[in-house]
Amino acid sequence: MPAMTTEQRVEFLKHLYAKIFTIVRFPFQRIISGEIQVGSAPFIQMVTAYHNRVQQITTDPRWAPWVIGDVVGAKIFKCAELGAQLLIAFDLSLDLGTGMPYPIRVVEQNPFKRDKVGNLKATSLLAQRGHKIAWVIKTDTNTFLGKVQDGEFEANKPRAYTKTNFQPLSFGAGIVSQQEPVSDQYGLDFRPDENGGWVSELPDVDPNDVVVSLGL
Repeated sequence: MPAMTTEQRVEFLKHLYAKIFTIVRFPFQRIISGEIQVGSAPFIQMVTAYHNRVQQITTDPRWAPWVIGDVVGAKIFKCAELGAQLLIAFDLSLDLGTGMPYPIRVVEQNPFKRDKVGNLKATSLLAQRGHKIAWVIKTDTNTFLGKVQDGEFEANKPRAYTKTNFQPLSFGAGIVSQQEPVSDQYGLDFRPDENGGWVSELPDVDPNDVVVSLGL
């Protein structure tokens, strides 16, 4: 089996993104506009109809040579702010020719996600304004790999950062760790990865919020 090229990986991520945003997605705008009230009978009817549609989503078989398990079905994550399972994600492992499975998650942006002080996140605001955003996470390390926004893939890259509350770790014989955790200009915490770069935990989705697993 040929190794999956970088171009194929990006195309595959865009394929999953398209499944989320061009095949089926919950009509959040009807809630944002106030047309539908959370918890109302019309809201419950929409949630039921939405779940029935998500159950039918699987990926294109042309990706089977690289997808471990061949078939990838959708998962639904909980949108805690609305109290319902509404956020589409795909969990899968890829065979990239390294001899080890490469587990990833592609999940849509929660348009109601807030930061630690209660403000809507910048990406939540973008989603509410109609931008289509899906995050890509390496699930075994829970690290952010990038995102697909409005059809374009953007790899994770460090933003401006400052040092934060770092306590040096001694490894004996006077050797002190130089890998300092940092925070960027938005207050998001980054930590060094094994390649000398910086990665951040992705706070938008809690893995423990998975309440419905479909097709996997």
